[in-house]
Amino acid sequence: MENVVSITNVKKEYTLGKTKVHALNGVNLEVMQKDFMCIIGPSGSGKTTLLNLIGCLDAPTSGEVNLFGKYNVSTLNDKQATLLRRDHIGFIFQTFNLIPVLNVYENIEFPLIIQGVDKADRKKRVMELIADVGLQEFIKHKPDELSGGQRQRIAVARALVTNPKLVLADEPTANLDKENGRIIMEIMKKLNEEHGVTFIFSTHDQRVMEEGRRTVVLSDGMVESDKRI
Repeated sequence: MENVVSITNVKKEYTLGKTKVHALNGVNLEVMQKDFMCIIGPSGSGKTTLLNLIGCLDAPTSGEVNLFGKYNVSTLNDKQATLLRRDHIGFIFQTFNLIPVLNVYENIEFPLIIQGVDKADRKKRVMELIADVGLQEFIKHKPDELSGGQRQRIAVARALVTNPKLVLADEPTANLDKENGRIIMEIMKKLNEEHGVTFIFSTHDQRVMEEGRRTVVLSDGMVESDKRI
């Protein structure tokens, strides 16, 4: 299995006025291809900070975050980090972050337009994912015409349309009812198993934890436990 994420003795500090906040205090973690992993822990434990470092949205104060065996996050300039996120990492947010003036098809297609993918290939990929998430009959609907569960399915499809190696999901079921949360997790598990996409979830949701095949517990900015099922 390919090593997707390698985190070595990572520390992250933030300065708030005269106070230094130690968000991460020496994290070591390896994430392998096809992991379906939950990062859990109380508020302030460092979950979001760790996800931001893995997603190239921030850099560590010390230590190393390496992605896909060749990218050191600390050495990337803004353009390199942007291209790495664009081409290799998908993001799923609890607030969906869809573009309200675009319909289902257009929201999913948008990352491919940014990549410069030709129209025929864009259509093929978008239609395949619309089928995967079961939204064929809503293809021309805009986000405000859909339920929360349907919007999150669009977000999942948009995250996967670029064929990323890694998907980061921050509380992906937080705004969904029990049934829609179950559907979203089933879709992501299917894509993980059939396409080998690595998923890392930051979550408080017991439903997500039960579906994960690996659980990393953070406490006070450190890995307290790391268990595979």
